[in-house]
Parts: sequence; structure tokens; C-alpha cells
Amino acid sequence: MSTEVDQKIERLLNLMIDESLDAIILATRRNLSWITGGGEFFVNMASERGIAIAVITKEERLIFTSNNEAPRLLDEENIEKYGFTLRSIDWYLGSPLEMALKYIKDKGLKRIGSDIELAYENVRLIEEKLTNLRINLTKYEIERYRAIGKECANILRRVCYEIRRGITEQEISGMLHSEFYSRGIRLPVVLIAADDRAFKYRHPIPKGKKLNKYAIISIVAEKYGLHVALTRSVSIGKPSEEVIRKHNSVSRIMAIMMMNTRPGVKSGEIIRKAIEAYKNEGYPNEWKLHHQGGWIGYMPREKKVLPDTEDRIGKWQALAWNPTISGVKSEDTIIVEEKDIVNITEDPKWPTLEIEVNGKIVRRPEILLI
Repeated sequence: MSTEVDQKIERLLNLMIDESLDAIILATRRNLSWITGGGEFFVNMASERGIAIAVITKEERLIFTSNNEAPRLLDEENIEKYGFTLRSIDWYLGSPLEMALKYIKDKGLKRIGSDIELAYENVRLIEEKLTNLRINLTKYEIERYRAIGKECANILRRVCYEIRRGITEQEISGMLHSEFYSRGIRLPVVLIAADDRAFKYRHPIPKGKKLNKYAIISIVAEKYGLHVALTRSVSIGKPSEEVIRKHNSVSRIMAIMMMNTRPGVKSGEIIRKAIEAYKNEGYPNEWKLHHQGGWIGYMPREKKVLPDTEDRIGKWQALAWNPTISGVKSEDTIIVEEKDIVNITEDPKWPTLEIEVNGKIVRRPEILLI
């Protein structure tokens, strides 16, 4: 039986045939994690570049790194188990990329595809092609994804139940980071808006604003390279009628988007149905104020969808839609199955709205009263 990595190597070999390539260079964290089945190839979390370079040819799969990184990669990332040959260079003699390019030159490989721009002869950027490979999940990734989604929803709920009046957005952020990081889950995106900030900003990075009554909390969490996105709202006591009305509207819009996410559907059609739903709810221009989401995976969004996007939804892909109306937001991560979808960040312990779309019930998070 082929492993997850074997399946992905086969995809790369087919890509090399289609694009007439002799080798592929992978240098970004996302692609290194993808090709190694969820490996962690970073030190500096602010950089998209990894601590190694993978080179895939028709005959070999290699990873180049510096001597100070090699021991951990061998011990903890299972690269030899997955058939990779590790080559290291002393940190003071050159970089892994220089070593990889020398290998390519010495082998006489002429046509190279890369996930980063390189000032090197006959190297083509193929990141868009790689994105299309990444979004098609293996059964191994789907298993990990389901577990990550469930855990993230549970952690976010527990933190939300601890929120009290007077706490600052930054203190809530600190609680989230403590709970997630202590479980080996990173938070590349944390957005928290208390009270009036929820109505002003679509991307409210946490500030020193104290919570009086109402807050929106949005996160993107990552483990094994896979990202999940979800949003929850809380209110100390009953929220205003405006918030309730808008929350119900954005939840219905989200339910329509989810129920139209099926294999074979053009992704832009889902956005157009959302735009129609915004209009029907009485908010015809709100969709213009923030993107509506798209494919998710080894990036917080692998591809964002526009009304005219032609790409079709495929089986075993993950998407995160995120419709917003000023002051409210609805967001979760779903996986498209054979004929239906599964919401991997749904939380059965969170209060829910039940919304009927095309004769089916869609559950959406209610505003949590604390």
C-alpha cells in the first residue's frame, strides 16, 4: 500500500510530465509540510520559507538542510521513513538552497519547477500548479483534519465561556494562545473585536479595548500544516436587536453557501448565490466589504473565490466560507465528501441555530450568552 507521501510524489511526477520538467524544488513551509505528511520545517514563524529544500526528480527524493537542523529532521520528521535522502551542509559553508542548486547543476537537470522565484537558468514558478495539488486531500489528511477541527472548536468554546466583562481583547488573545499552543496548535490568525470595533473593522487585530457586552472572535489554527478557520460570537446578556437580526441574516447566508458547496459546482456560482442572499436579507452591498472565503489547507486560504471564479469544487477538498455583515460574521471549515459536506469545526456543545435550506437543516452557531 502506498503511503501518503508516495501518493504525493506520484502527483509531482505526473506534474513533471505535464510541464516537461526534470525536477521540482520545494522551499516553502507549506509545501515542505505537505510533501512530508505534516512535517514541521520552520524556526522563524514569520517566514514562509522553510529550513530545508526538497528536490524531487524522476529517480530521487532529497531534502537539503544545514547541519544544525539535520539531527531534528532525522529524529522527528520521519524523512528517511518516507524515502527521502537527507543531505546537510555546514551552516558556515553555504545555504541549503545553494547546495540544492549545485546538485541540480551537477546532475545536468535543465528544466526546473519551483515554488519560489529563483534567479537561476530554466527555473519556472509553479506554485499555482502546486496549490491545485495541495487542495486535493488524501485520506490521511482528512483524518488529521477531522481531529484538528474538533479539537479547535472545543478549545475555542472553553475559552469563550471564560470571557467576562472588562477583559481586554489582548487578554482574550492571550488565553487563546495559551490553550492552543499548549496543545501543539499554532494560531497564525487571531481577530477579536469588542463592542463598537466589531462594527468598524473586518480584520480587528486584538487591542487593549475592554469588553463591555459583545465580541466576535475569529481564528485560523494550524497543526501538521493544515489550517482550520472558525468564528464565534459572545454576548454578556442578551445582545441588541440589531446584532440578533444581523447574526441571523449572516447565518442564513452561510447556510446557503454551505448547502451549495457540492462536487462539480463552479465556486463562483456559490459566491453569486451568496450575493443574492445578501440582497434578500436586506444587505445588498455588504459582500463587497470583505472576501467571502474559499479553499483552505496548507494556507489560511489556498484560493479565495470571486463571483467569476471558474474553478469547480472537488471531492475531498476543504473550504472555509466567511460571510460578514458589519458587526457579525459566520465562519467554519468544511470538507466536501462524495455527495455532501461535513463541518469539521462544528461544536455540538455550542448553542445553535437550525436553518432550513432546500429542505435540509443546517446548524449554525448562535451567539453565546455569558
